[in-house]
Amino acid sequence: MKIQHISISRLFDQFDYEIPLANEAGLVVLTGPNGYGKTTILRILGAILGERIIYNNILSKLQNIPFKTINITFSDGKVMKLDRTENTPFTMDGLSTYMRTPISVYRLQDQRILSLKNADKSKLYNVTLSITEFAQQLATTIQQYLSQSDQIARQLDSSFPLRVLSESVALLETEFNRRFLQVKNKQDLLCLYGIYDVEQAIPSSFDPESGRLLSVYLADTEKKLAVFDPLLEKLNLFVDIINKRKFANKTLKIDREKGFYFATPMGKEVELAYLSSGEQQELILLYRLIFTLPATDTLLLIDEPETSLHVVWQETFLDDLLRIMQLYPNQIQAIVATHSPQIINLHGDLVVDLYRLQKKNTQNIGNK
Repeated sequence: MKIQHISISRLFDQFDYEIPLANEAGLVVLTGPNGYGKTTILRILGAILGERIIYNNILSKLQNIPFKTINITFSDGKVMKLDRTENTPFTMDGLSTYMRTPISVYRLQDQRILSLKNADKSKLYNVTLSITEFAQQLATTIQQYLSQSDQIARQLDSSFPLRVLSESVALLETEFNRRFLQVKNKQDLLCLYGIYDVEQAIPSSFDPESGRLLSVYLADTEKKLAVFDPLLEKLNLFVDIINKRKFANKTLKIDREKGFYFATPMGKEVELAYLSSGEQQELILLYRLIFTLPATDTLLLIDEPETSLHVVWQETFLDDLLRIMQLYPNQIQAIVATHSPQIINLHGDLVVDLYRLQKKNTQNIGNK
């Protein structure tokens, strides 16, 4: 389920917008001067779709935003309508249709460096650096994948002798060489990321007399390693994007105990807290997009991603976002609100300029 279009009348009592949100890339960039409602439109979408089951929550989040009507058109042609007259709560049509719609709203705002937690519901908050919290989250995730692999290994190992004896098809040498190379490459990557200490031993040369045994053993190893495929896809992307940023004299490393850390060219570890605010913003933003984004039917709302980012990093942001969205083909719809021409860079075809929309609308009214 995707959003095709949003129509808003009298936003801030002055703007009328007809905003197309559907394109082939699944990504729209909202831009325009301050005060034209870029962030407010994200808030509206987040409130309506993020709280669509609880009417009172929607009401509380939108009651201070001046507007007359909001119509949201979905990819199946159905429309959710919000309408209100002056000094009265708004009414909603079409909400019941979407009470069970599987759209998840994921919003990224400009404050990312600090993590505030209020676990005991008191007025006191625990403040931690998001970057250290996410590093530990990744370490926990790696341990979970290792546990899954170990569980599969125990199941396979317990039945290995019987399966070898019952195997009727011997492995051919060409097939062995192809699959052995794939397994070897994956093991090398797991070792590079510190997930494996040592590679699991697999015979590097083919013995026709052992064809049946090799067939079962290789298949078992593939199953043990397949568990890591989703994790490796994300790690590869995370490391590639960050290290292409060329953080000053440091390289991102993955570790199963630390999650991630940085090292100097001499191999000395750099404490995460010592990264610059821009480096932390970049790392946290990419971590959240790659590792915490819901995998299916997600509306991703990103407000001012340029915050604290170097101009060069801004220029590649949309390219990186499109790569991340490919982790979940046709499952992510993204809307980015930005002031930065560097964020837009070569992606002018994805831009919806609120200033131009309003100017065009004013001209059309004047011509009537």
